[in-house]
Amino acid sequence: MSVSSSGGNNTLVNNPKTLAEVFHNHIVRQGQDRIRIDKMRNQLVDNVSKTTEISVEFLNEGVAKAYMNESRLNAITSDLQFQVRTLAAEADNWLKVMNKFNESLKELGDVVNWTDCINYEVSLINQTLHRNGYRGDNDAVGLSSTGADGPRKKPSMWDDGHVEIILRTDLAAQILFDR
Repeated sequence: MSVSSSGGNNTLVNNPKTLAEVFHNHIVRQGQDRIRIDKMRNQLVDNVSKTTEISVEFLNEGVAKAYMNESRLNAITSDLQFQVRTLAAEADNWLKVMNKFNESLKELGDVVNWTDCINYEVSLINQTLHRNGYRGDNDAVGLSSTGADGPRKKPSMWDDGHVEIILRTDLAAQILFDR
């Protein structure tokens, strides 16, 4: 812009716009800029809101899946705990049954051992009686021929490999120690 002085008036040369027009154009541009900035701000807010919603939905889906998985795991865990308690009770019952069975086997073994011992002792008594010449005479070894229910019959020494012996306790002990 150049200013010329002719007659004392200062006029703008080559610029047909006046100061009022410049001011008016400035105000209009500012308004347009504000409108454009407001639109951009609104778009930015909308975009941020949409992004936030998408992020929250995505996170919520993950949290919902985790919650559902946790619920299923809790249900499975409680079911497994019940099954473990049931299995432990059954195992305990089986252990009790097996212990009773084992004890019965021990008692049976004791009975078999006892019968073997009695068999051995009767065999010893039989051998001792045979060695000492017992031939069925009750008086030879101090046996009584009469009992509480009348006379007893003489035992047969060699009846099927078994000996029927009726002895007093002290006589049985004496025969066993005299071997």
